[in-house]
Amino acid sequence: MEKTLITYFSESGSTEEIAKIIGQSLEGENVEILPVSEVKDLAYKAVIIGTPNWYGKPTPQVGKFIKKYENQLAELPVAFFFSCMDCYQTKAQPENVQIFCDRHFAEQMITTPKVSSWEKSHATTTYLTNLKEFSNKLNLKSIAFFKGRLEFKKISFGNALVMRFICLINKKIKQGDYLQKQDVTEWAKMLKF
Repeated sequence: MEKTLITYFSESGSTEEIAKIIGQSLEGENVEILPVSEVKDLAYKAVIIGTPNWYGKPTPQVGKFIKKYENQLAELPVAFFFSCMDCYQTKAQPENVQIFCDRHFAEQMITTPKVSSWEKSHATTTYLTNLKEFSNKLNLKSIAFFKGRLEFKKISFGNALVMRFICLINKKIKQGDYLQKQDVTEWAKMLKF
């Protein structure tokens, strides 16, 4: 039986946990879960890639993975997920890519042309545009946004400083565990490869 690869980069463990929940939720699927640094080839039937939000983009480690396997990822169905602290949906969504936002972001819709720079930088369309900067060849079928976990002690000193500053300027971003397993499971069960 052909396998589905779930690969990820995780700094604090949140993205890794999401990857494992997805693996458990893909009932009847033969799944392999690996950090991007341990992937040796793409002999799989489909690939699911996970990354923390890195200023609206995948982490450099995930970016290198996408570049390295760009041509193979063009031939395989790809699903992508971000663990992030904020996300906004826009009316204009791409027709060929399924967008899923967990319950924390479900009501955060951008409905007016005038948006703040924060909303624009955390819009689903911005994430997609930034993802295409790494490769416009991705055979992207679905992209999901999950509010994960923010623990300053579990991220690098530099990232912790940035996140502390963000928490000061955006009062709705707070340290804590926001991961909703049932939302991750729901998205995983929606995936069709």
